This record gives sequence, structure tokens and C-alpha cells, in this order.
Amino acid sequence: MDWPYFLYIVPLLIAAAISVGLAAYAWLRRTATAAVPFAILMIAVSIWSFGYAMEFGSASLAVKLLWAKFQYLGIVVIPVVWLALAVEYTGQGRWLSRGRLALVSLVPLATLALTWSNDLHDLIWHEVGLQPTGSVTLLALNYGPAFWFHSAYAYSLLAVGTVLIARAFYLAPPTFKAQSRVILVGATIPWLCNIVGLLSRSEQLPYMALDPTPFGFTATGLLVAWGLLRFRLFDVIPVARDLIVENMGDAMIVLSAQNLIVDLNRAALDLLHLTETEAVGLPASEA
Repeated sequence: MDWPYFLYIVPLLIAAAISVGLAAYAWLRRTATAAVPFAILMIAVSIWSFGYAMEFGSASLAVKLLWAKFQYLGIVVIPVVWLALAVEYTGQGRWLSRGRLALVSLVPLATLALTWSNDLHDLIWHEVGLQPTGSVTLLALNYGPAFWFHSAYAYSLLAVGTVLIARAFYLAPPTFKAQSRVILVGATIPWLCNIVGLLSRSEQLPYMALDPTPFGFTATGLLVAWGLLRFRLFDVIPVARDLIVENMGDAMIVLSAQNLIVDLNRAALDLLHLTETEAVGLPASEA
């Protein structure tokens, strides 16, 4: 194997190793909120990264296609577990029941089945081939309608999860802003990279045949690893405030040094007959 291949394979294998390590770390702390979906997410990322590395290192078209199918064992899982992670992290875990999780998983499971049986229908990809790009030869695929349907569905789940995290970041108390920012930035990197990746394997941009998504997950893994050490992600999270303070019967109002309202729970809003937008920033005497 020529050395240019190692420039791509080694980072992908590093990404897979980082993801496995993060999954193990999260699994050891699986009683913490959102730790289990995070562990599954990292395993899915490691499958994708490892499969892509093997695809890169394979010479024949048949073997490359086999590893491309293998990657879907991780690819179809990522949007679902990302949504589950976001729901749990933001304190909405009761919404995602087993029945709803099974319903959300129908499209990914169908896509996985179509991928492994693609030779019978060509709904995932057709007109496959090898494409020399610089000093490496890559797998070139012309995607079918089922692939684009799953892509739209996956982006929808990723977007919903990211919006939930962004909302949690916006509403988080100052002490939780930094760690919420880690999760939010970590969410944004890979799915923006995936947009480039979808274009990179299309006929419109054949000169960008390298999918950067696994590298985006490498950056996410490193960012989350730093967050785990710095902020103890999933051990100390803002969801505790929502579960306890927001739902308790007693009114709670937090004032700044200037006696301005900076936070209050639902019972306090009912007591003052104000909305949260009206109350936050209002002098306590006026409220």
C-alpha cells in the first residue's frame, strides 16, 4: 500500500480508537444521564470510521463495496442515538418511550436492509466504480432514491437533536453555559462535515471524493473527551435543575446583586402572573 493511503487510513483508525475509548468511558458511567446513548453513538462512529478506513485500504471494487455496506451498521444508528442523547441530556427522556424509539428507528433499519440487498434493486446506489483522485483510488457511487430519503430523514433527526441542545444552551444557567457549548459545538461539526461528504460523492463535485464526516467525528470525540475531563459531562448536567426546581410546588426566584430577576421556576411564574420573558431582567420590586 502506498504512503498516501496511510495519510487517510491512520486518522480514520485513530478516530475509531478514540470513539471506542469514549464509549468505554461512558459505559462505565452508564447510570449518569445520557451516558448510554453517548456510548452507543461512539460505537456507531467507530464502526463508520473503521469501515471507511478498510474501504480506503481495499484495492478491488467488490471489497470496497463490502466495506461501504459495513459502514451503514454505524451510519444508520448515529441520527437515532443522537436524538436520544439530546432528549435525555435536556431532560425530555420520558418523551422517548420504547415505542417511539422503535418508530423512529424504522427508516434506519429499512435503509440498512436495503443497503445489504442493494444488488437486487439499486435503491441505495447504482453505477458504482473506482475513481482515481490524486494519488489514491476511491469508491465512486451514484446514489439512488432510498439513500436520499434516508439522508433527509437523518438530517431531520440530527437537526431536532441539535435544536434541543441549542435550546438547553440558551436556557442554561451561567454555570452550565460552558459545558452546554461543548455539546453544541460537538454536534455541529460532524453533520456540517456530512453535508460536504454528500456532495463529495456526488457527480456534481467529483474532485472532492473524500468524505470528511469521520474526521469531523474525530474532532467531536476529542472535544467531548476534553469536556468529560473539564466539565464532567453527563455527571453534572443542567437537567437536574429542570427535574427538581422547575417541577417543585414552591415558588423560587433568583435575584442578581442589583435585585433583578435572573431565574425563576414555573410556580413563581404562576404566582406573579408573568411569562418567563416578562419576568427575567425585571426588578424584583416591580414584579
